[in-house]
Amino acid sequence: MDSDGEDVPNTIADLLSGLGRDDIDVVVAQRKSRIETLRFQVFYAIYKVIFRILSGHRISFGNFMALSPFGVKRISALPELWVHVASSVLVSRLRVELRSIDRGPRYAGRSKMNFSGLVLHGLRALMVFAEDVLVRVGLLCAIVATVSVLSVAAIFVLKLVGLATPGWFSVALGILLLALLQTGALTLMTLMLSGVVRNNNLLVVDYRSLIDSVDLVGPRA
Repeated sequence: MDSDGEDVPNTIADLLSGLGRDDIDVVVAQRKSRIETLRFQVFYAIYKVIFRILSGHRISFGNFMALSPFGVKRISALPELWVHVASSVLVSRLRVELRSIDRGPRYAGRSKMNFSGLVLHGLRALMVFAEDVLVRVGLLCAIVATVSVLSVAAIFVLKLVGLATPGWFSVALGILLLALLQTGALTLMTLMLSGVVRNNNLLVVDYRSLIDSVDLVGPRA
């Protein structure tokens, strides 16, 4: 939780009560109400839609959460935790329960998070699902490229049969070739970003910190 007052301390008990069940590993706070500007709320709604489309997951919570001992062990071993906490919970496949909790006002001062910081925070959330984003962007680029190639063939046919008006052929061909080049560049950039994210997530971890217990079976030689 944050210590600026937005995560209300008297709601901790509500989060902890959800960990009493054996089928729940993490209880996260889903904001029931926000003390934010209209601009922030609009962009946050757009962000959730984009995140859903590109990653295939829904995200409606932040870092305010309660974890069971098993959940702490599992999520602390994920390299994605250093990129984005909430996305790490989604990728960890832990059993999550959402609790609707109001967000409180800050004790003092104003948030130092500007628009650029919020955009970067959203991009970090997508970096955790780099492969999923890559697949979806690749499929979109493949569809656009296919449509562009078919359209180029169609305008060549129209040109040959004499149905293309003067100047229309060159304009249409230029637009379609530009779209084809842009889809190729977008696919290449996505591949590069995916590789950079995965390489930066490699951590040197002592293997003993990933082992909970060791059971010996049979007599020792």
